[in-house]
Amino acid sequence: MAAEIVGIYVDGESLHHAVLVRRWTPLRLFLTSDRPRRQGVVPKGGPGALREFLQTLEPNRARRVCLALPRSLFFVRPVDLPPMDLEDVRPAVVNMLSVLCHLSPDEIYWDFHAVWAGRPTGWRGLLVYTLRKTLDPYLEALDDAGVERDSCRVFPLSQALAAVLSHGRDPVGWVRTEDRGVEVGLALRRGWWWSALCSREDENREVEAARVQAERRLGMPVEDWRRDVPEPPGELAARMGLSAAPGMTVTEGGPCRFRDPLPVWIAALAAVLFLGAVLLNWRMERSLERERNVVGSLQASLSEKEARLGPYQRLEEEVAAMRALLSDLELFRAQRVPAYDLINRLAELLPEGVWIPSFQWRGDSLVVRCQGGQSLKLLDRLRESGLFEDVQLRGAVQRRGDREEVYTLSMKVKQDHGDSQ
Repeated sequence: MAAEIVGIYVDGESLHHAVLVRRWTPLRLFLTSDRPRRQGVVPKGGPGALREFLQTLEPNRARRVCLALPRSLFFVRPVDLPPMDLEDVRPAVVNMLSVLCHLSPDEIYWDFHAVWAGRPTGWRGLLVYTLRKTLDPYLEALDDAGVERDSCRVFPLSQALAAVLSHGRDPVGWVRTEDRGVEVGLALRRGWWWSALCSREDENREVEAARVQAERRLGMPVEDWRRDVPEPPGELAARMGLSAAPGMTVTEGGPCRFRDPLPVWIAALAAVLFLGAVLLNWRMERSLERERNVVGSLQASLSEKEARLGPYQRLEEEVAAMRALLSDLELFRAQRVPAYDLINRLAELLPEGVWIPSFQWRGDSLVVRCQGGQSLKLLDRLRESGLFEDVQLRGAVQRRGDREEVYTLSMKVKQDHGDSQ
């Protein structure tokens, strides 16, 4: 099984994106990730660029979106708490929120990242908050693209960097330049420890002062300081989807975040549940493979039978075409043959030596041009035949020579014979 993780970093000038694939394999009892399947940079920043980029993605229910924003959009305050139970940390932070933040709690989204430093030190945490009006345009872009809040993480890029660097040496610090300043950060394997934003006007002095403050809070010197981490921002954001580090939850009230070692029995129970889930997944995949084989054999049998039925289907189509042709012939015989029969009977009524060079038949009216002679005799025959009515001589009779006459007769076909036409 695989889940697609889309990492996005948006600042004021550009949008960086990368796609990772998280795979769950039954043969390897851990989550793995490929290198970025694709990544790139869009030379346009802000919520508008985010909205346009999300609209280019095809719908995928297994996709998770990790949205990283510049550190300059967030305020980060170090908060130290005395030793207390884990369930008491959140109420303590909520009670001090109006004192710790220089903004009203109703105007912000906030998060608290706490690290247990042991006794007698207690808790060391970072309060991260930002104005709602700053973050809302990005959230609206996610909503317009149909991205559910539950499947999306929103966080400062510093948090993603801390999550990635915390897998190496302990502790590790960084100095990173972004569009509005220079950030000094520090991460431990237990979590995100420090973050300060310095101006570029007096960069060297402020950066050195921030490094001193970070080491003083840690209580020890930091040997591993990194400058301008080379990892692409989009890939850093995507790797948050592989980390247990949380993102900012944009819900009313804001959550608290904790990084505390699990008790041994909880870890053992989690391992047992994990192994059970892996075994169940393996059995389900085996069952699914068997079902696929059965479906494949049924499809092959169906294809073979369709190939055998092909000639019979073509024969059936030819028989249907022949029946249609016979139906057309029967219709022609029923509708057209009586009309020709009527013309033949008219010809039988002609006296000897009389012939018809042309005629016109429209509806029930028939106009016949005759040539020969005996026009009066032909008139009597037509009137007595019972086939026609209103038989009249149209115009004068023209004579050619001694015996040949040319004349025109008009008549109407009686209703019982006209319908047969």
